[in-house]
Amino acid sequence: MLVSNTNFVAVLSFMKVADFGIFAASAPENAKEMLKSNPLGRMGDPEHDIGGVALFLASEDSDYVTGNTIFASGGTQVNGVQWDPPMPE
Repeated sequence: MLVSNTNFVAVLSFMKVADFGIFAASAPENAKEMLKSNPLGRMGDPEHDIGGVALFLASEDSDYVTGNTIFASGGTQVNGVQWDPPMPE
């Protein structure tokens, strides 16, 4: 049962995190392929690229947005197709 006047939204992102640096150091070719397969060719900056989405959702401007997933991922989810990077075995 939905709670009245409550908004539910998920934000999925493709952003820089410390673990990616560790991954990139241990598997540089895989990390390079991951970035190449992203339409914008880079990982998002948590403050610049993802923060604005969070601020929008925290504002009154998003009062009518609910039950959705917002992708702030540089295009890794295009036309409903999940981005599927090659993984090491």
